[in-house]
Amino acid sequence: MVGGGGQPQPNIIYVSNQVIDSTGNNNGRFDPGETGKIYVTLRNNGNAAAENVTARLKSSHAQFTITDSTSIYGTVPRDSNRTNRSDPFMASAGSGIPGGTVVTCTLRVHSDNYAHDWTFTFSLQVGVSPIPGQFVFDLDTGAVALSVCAIGSLGYDEPPALDLGNGFRVPRTATSCLFYGSIEAGNSANYLVDHFFSQPANSGTNHDWRMTDSFRIVLPPYPADERWRNTMTDAGHPSPKGLAVEANWYMLANPSYDDFAIVTYDFTNQGTQSIGGMYVGYHCDFDVGSSPTNNVAATDTVNRRVWMKQQSSENPTAGLVVLEPASFANLAAIDHAVWVYPDSCVTDNQKYRMLNGAIGMRSSNRAYDWSALASAGPFDLPVGGVQRVSFAVVGATTQGGFNAAAESAQRWYNANLLAIAEPAVTRMATAERPLFLSPNPFRGGTFVNYFLRQEGPLVLTAYDATGRQVATQSLAVKPGAGRVWWQPGSLAQGIYFLRVSMPDREAVSRFLVLD
Repeated sequence: MVGGGGQPQPNIIYVSNQVIDSTGNNNGRFDPGETGKIYVTLRNNGNAAAENVTARLKSSHAQFTITDSTSIYGTVPRDSNRTNRSDPFMASAGSGIPGGTVVTCTLRVHSDNYAHDWTFTFSLQVGVSPIPGQFVFDLDTGAVALSVCAIGSLGYDEPPALDLGNGFRVPRTATSCLFYGSIEAGNSANYLVDHFFSQPANSGTNHDWRMTDSFRIVLPPYPADERWRNTMTDAGHPSPKGLAVEANWYMLANPSYDDFAIVTYDFTNQGTQSIGGMYVGYHCDFDVGSSPTNNVAATDTVNRRVWMKQQSSENPTAGLVVLEPASFANLAAIDHAVWVYPDSCVTDNQKYRMLNGAIGMRSSNRAYDWSALASAGPFDLPVGGVQRVSFAVVGATTQGGFNAAAESAQRWYNANLLAIAEPAVTRMATAERPLFLSPNPFRGGTFVNYFLRQEGPLVLTAYDATGRQVATQSLAVKPGAGRVWWQPGSLAQGIYFLRVSMPDREAVSRFLVLD
């Protein structure tokens, strides 16, 4: 900075930047091949106005080109911010630039009075680095931690707990309270698809599920704090029917919603014949505490829950909840003395009867070694048909804490994931319905669905119930139907209003932020 004596002088500082990838997917960053705008906010914290402020931007990377490198800010009064929205920098990311590349940008700012000059640097990331798939991963952003395998098992990839995975830990620093579990699906003893114990139980596991894609992290992890997705088919079954499955796992960090992991399974019939009378369920061999033969189990048929704990202690209490559909086929305690340890067990016929409710007890009749089972159905899958079934794996240090966590899981699921099962056409904005939020209510973020007759900008302004502005954002979008991911910041639980200013009109939508 150049200036004279002790006279009043401006002092410009760099505050922040915002990327509007207007030719891309509106995800707030440059991806390879995209062009867009760069808004830079400056602040004058000196004791005089900065007059005729101009700025020039330079890129450090040959494949990230600043196509419009100058911007005019005008006069910036003392103690004021200015953003170059009326004259943004323009940039282009080459299609060959590797995802995850960090580009250093140099910003040179000039003010006419006293011939002041300032230089700043900031970084922009182009795309994201490729993330390899994972066969087994840990959901561990919450208070509990759960390992999930890409061929249908829970806790570990194989029993006993000597292979990949860390089980289900409540809390996440504790030892696992889950020996092994698996998702099971089928409509008869001849068509039971699973990765659970085989017959006899010590002979290994079935490998009916075959991975078509390993687990990959979903970014942003909407609507949770951690999200993973994988796909499987029934190709490992002796008589496959073309059943395909997409699994999405979610976990939250919010202390009110951090005692569970949620999974949605979307089953699709990709075969040539209808699959009727299907049941889907989780069978989990929880070993709670240091003495698994001292375990007890119970169910809540009203709220579709099953849980296990030690007879002498509630710490931990672990179990399952059927989140969707709003009904169950079976909630059961499975007695290992009857259905596991004899050499005649565990057959597909027995597993199928556990799924459809013919086998199992609503609660244990003694302290012993038990499994927990939760299932839903029956449902029919015509060729091309899709059915969603969702579960929560819940753990807490008390029985009351388990019930509270199970209730929170259902409440969060209903608010954030239940509507996603609607046909896509009902979730697109139209000229008659130009604005809506999905999901709503939400926590953290939501999609703003819009319909524009002409190119943006789209200005989002949120107000609380008293009319006080609490968040604002401007986005450049293309005409037609679209949606953008919106995170309004740290808003307290309550009702708010979102005003969306479009090139040809304004629209207002009410939304609810959850705790």
